[in-house]
Amino acid sequence: MAVGIVASGGLLTYGGLDYFGLLNASQTAPRNSRAGMVKVPRSQRALTALAKVTREDVHNLQLGDESYFWMSAERVAAHPEWITNPADIVGRVMARNKSEQLVFTEKDFLPEGSRTGLSGGVPEGKQGFFLDASKIPGLDLLKMGDRFDLLASLPDEAQKQQQGEYGLLAGGIKVRGGKPIPLSGVRLLVQNAEMIAVTRGRQMTTQGVTELPETARSGSTQITIAIDPGEVVPLTQALAADRAIHCVARSGQNDADATSNSSIQLSGMIAFPATSRPIKAFSRITADDLADSDTGELRTYYFPKENVRDEWIMTVNDLIGRVVARDVSAGFIFSKDDFLPESAVIRDVKAFARIVADDLVDARQAKEYVGRVAARDFNAGFIFSENDLLPKSAVIRDVKAFSRIVADDLVDARQAKEYIGRVAARDLAQGAPLKDTDLLPPDAAAGIAGGTPTDRVAISIDLETVHGVGDLNRGDQFDLLASRLVKPGEELAKLGTDVKVSGSPIASSKLMDQARNTVLAREALVVDIGEKTATIAVLPSDVPGITKAITLKASIFALLRSGQPGSESHALESDPDTAGNVTIVEEIVGGKRTVRVFAGSKKSK
Repeated sequence: MAVGIVASGGLLTYGGLDYFGLLNASQTAPRNSRAGMVKVPRSQRALTALAKVTREDVHNLQLGDESYFWMSAERVAAHPEWITNPADIVGRVMARNKSEQLVFTEKDFLPEGSRTGLSGGVPEGKQGFFLDASKIPGLDLLKMGDRFDLLASLPDEAQKQQQGEYGLLAGGIKVRGGKPIPLSGVRLLVQNAEMIAVTRGRQMTTQGVTELPETARSGSTQITIAIDPGEVVPLTQALAADRAIHCVARSGQNDADATSNSSIQLSGMIAFPATSRPIKAFSRITADDLADSDTGELRTYYFPKENVRDEWIMTVNDLIGRVVARDVSAGFIFSKDDFLPESAVIRDVKAFARIVADDLVDARQAKEYVGRVAARDFNAGFIFSENDLLPKSAVIRDVKAFSRIVADDLVDARQAKEYIGRVAARDLAQGAPLKDTDLLPPDAAAGIAGGTPTDRVAISIDLETVHGVGDLNRGDQFDLLASRLVKPGEELAKLGTDVKVSGSPIASSKLMDQARNTVLAREALVVDIGEKTATIAVLPSDVPGITKAITLKASIFALLRSGQPGSESHALESDPDTAGNVTIVEEIVGGKRTVRVFAGSKKSK
């Protein structure tokens, strides 16, 4: 660029010397002879960048044709960049400052149609950014058109790298705002930006702060630069965070290099989204998990084609809403195997709990599990199958014997509607599948009455009165046996001393204390068990013996019958009443009382 400026300056100086007659006759024609000469417009006064050229800037009414350089046609033809038509100059907006007595080239102007002022100096595709010169030292020394980069020191960025990131370890380049982020923690905020102007108060210059008039050397200095639209946000954030921002000027010796390197290291690479923060296992991915907290932009890594893995996911839409199968760190790039399948649960599910949509990874794809009941406890991440669920006819809570089944007791009341309203024949544990044998006949009443067989009656007994009943359960079958102490000798002694034994002899053992066992009930049924009483079902003929034994405070025992299939029933028998086969007859003759004892019962003739 500098070489071009020097060459142009030399030509312009030549034109000035030629005009003022400082060149000899061999170098230029006499001033008054213009035959074969071409007029070349020149600046009549110093022109300011971003200002519009007026007619007076190129033509002086007093000088008339002397306002122009008159040069030989050969010399003008040797410089096709010179503008020879004043109409192509007037009305154009200057791209840079220009001193007086210089010819014009197209590089002096902004593109046709540009506006005057700072906005006109912003190149197409760029945005003007205004900032305080004190925020970025050295920036105000640059001139209009100078190119530079802005870098910010981000110590927290370097700190985050200590744990390592999968995207970096896999050979990717971490990018933010379309620019690589080096591992040093120095972030490239602005790349290949362009200097526009420096302003202070009402004074403006495109030639750096040193070109401001002495009267304008005090006060706040504002700088206008042109940057890419995507660089506005990161630069603003860095300024707001009071980051240390450094200006790195690019070389101005090769104009072609000014626009190169704008996509450094990224051309031809493939971008992949990644996590911006760690994500816990069984968590659903959100947009915040993929966006940098300080910029809000997608965390992205670029890879050469040879480093790309086929299983990596390239689009954000294929990530958001998915559930990760394990803990992942920041900078993680996903593949299909990193997610739970649709039928997996994303939180712990308790046994006998009904599965809801929020329990599943994707309730739409696994809708057949919604509303089903877990057969046991499941931890987050478990993948359901049909065997892990209760059958649709199972009960989801404990059901007491002789209680009527309601819809809320069942896993699926619609699929097992034939059980609704039936009465449980026994206690049903939570999770037990219902069978018809678990229920009383369809017309049975609920409660104790429904649990009492048709040929039996129910009687309540005190648990302390009958030994062993408290250890039984509803539906158990048992026998009742009473044991009572019998004392014939005491009974005879009460009759007096005049006792005569008649008939066959009575063994003395029969007159001693004896215990007699009596079967009170066979195949009794436990209908209900409470804290202090039990309700049992017995034959109506058994009731008098039971109540009599209880009244006499006999020792009563419950003998449990086997509940195993094919077991034989052993019938109990009462002890014979040998001591009871004694007949006592009292005789009174003439005032004399006599007691006779006969062996065996006295039968009337």
